[in-house]
Amino acid sequence: LPGLAPSSILVHDSWSTFTVENIQRSVPDDIILTLRQIPPGATGLIQPWDVWGFRIWKNFVRHIEDFVLLYDVPTVLSQRDNVINLQSLVFHQLCSPRYVDVFKYSWYKAGLTGTRPDSFENPVSYGFRSNEPVCNCCDSVSLLKCSWCKKSLCFNHFFLERHLCYNNIA
Repeated sequence: LPGLAPSSILVHDSWSTFTVENIQRSVPDDIILTLRQIPPGATGLIQPWDVWGFRIWKNFVRHIEDFVLLYDVPTVLSQRDNVINLQSLVFHQLCSPRYVDVFKYSWYKAGLTGTRPDSFENPVSYGFRSNEPVCNCCDSVSLLKCSWCKKSLCFNHFFLERHLCYNNIA
């Protein structure tokens, strides 16, 4: 398990495949791993992504789907490769350092930490409500503002050309 600290805590669901034996088998001997299981039926109440993060993710995807419908973009988002591409691009946008406090809030709202982030920028508001009307790369209608480089991008430059920059401009 890459990225584990020498002493780590794993909060896991009560899904039947998440057995202590299966998890412990994959942990190196030099790692002390403490397991905390979310009780059955409580995932939606205390799992950070279920409490807060997935709502943002779904809204982000919905804005892109709405854009495709509104502007009659000749792309079928339900095709397998397009589903994978869309989820990959949304994941990349939400990984921007700009949103660290958004996901810290997920842990706070789930009751897993007592530290509440002061304030944070909603990814949907930033990406879709603060973008310029025209793409910074061409004259097409802008789809969103990149969370990394702040460029307003059209569907073609964001989705078809897979805009995966890491130019973090605060």
